[in-house]
Amino acid sequence: MRSLRSSPASFNLWKAHTRPLLFERTDEDAFVSILCMVFFFSWDASIFDLTGRLLLQTSHDGWLDVRTNDKALAKDIAVELESYRVPLLAR
Repeated sequence: MRSLRSSPASFNLWKAHTRPLLFERTDEDAFVSILCMVFFFSWDASIFDLTGRLLLQTSHDGWLDVRTNDKALAKDIAVELESYRVPLLAR
C-alpha cells in the first residue's frame, strides 16, 4: 500500500479520505483491515479496481452499492453476499 508505507503507526485515517489509498495485490491484509474499519465504523468509501471492472460504494447509512458490467463477477458477488444473508435489491 503506497500511501501508508512511510506513515507512522499513529496514522490518522481521517486524513486518508482526502486522497485515495492505492493497494498492491500483496497488501491484502492491509486492505482487509481498512475495509473492516470502513464497515465497523459505517464510513463512506468508494472501492474500485484500476481496470474499471468493479465499483463498490459504502455509505454511513448502511448502503452497499456494487456496480459492474461483468455478469460473471456480478453473479459471484451476489452469491457471496447471499451467503452472509445480505438482502439484495437487484441482481
